[in-house]
Amino acid sequence: MGHKALPRSSDEAGLQKEAWLSSVALEWGPAGQVLLVDGEPAGWSLYAPARFLEQAGTQAARPVSRDAVLLATLAVAPRFEGQGIGRVLLQSMARDLIKRKVRAVEVFADRVWSGRDCHVPIAFLEASGFQVVREHPRYPLLRMDLRTALRWKDAREAAREALRVPVPAPGQPVLRPVPSIRERS
Repeated sequence: MGHKALPRSSDEAGLQKEAWLSSVALEWGPAGQVLLVDGEPAGWSLYAPARFLEQAGTQAARPVSRDAVLLATLAVAPRFEGQGIGRVLLQSMARDLIKRKVRAVEVFADRVWSGRDCHVPIAFLEASGFQVVREHPRYPLLRMDLRTALRWKDAREAAREALRVPVPAPGQPVLRPVPSIRERS
């Protein structure tokens, strides 16, 4: 999965991605996660050491630090946006990387994100604890020390205890829409 890879069809692209994921999994471990809601993909993330992601070397704000894993992409399916799935994916990635003794995560963000591309919106990342470490007018490099992620767990556990929300019945959606800031005012 690099800039050298030019698939000719979607089937070929799928096979190429599958081969890449398998090779990374064999050498480093799983390179991402998919979050399902009622069996439907609601969001996904892809992350690995930068040496596995050739595109990292083409970014203007490079290089990625040696002690960090690169979050290549994180996306939420349109019908699940605004439900906290992005944050759940970040927290799940952080737990996975802490177990692997990774110190930090870095990501090339997009300052003017307008839809479906591989870059993650900078506002979301900054609200989640990432900080700019290398400036770029459009695609800066952001970093989060994974010790920060441990605080998420404490906050999540405290919130869960305070809420004591009942578990939904089978077939009911697990996540409910969260009103946007505009809807609240």
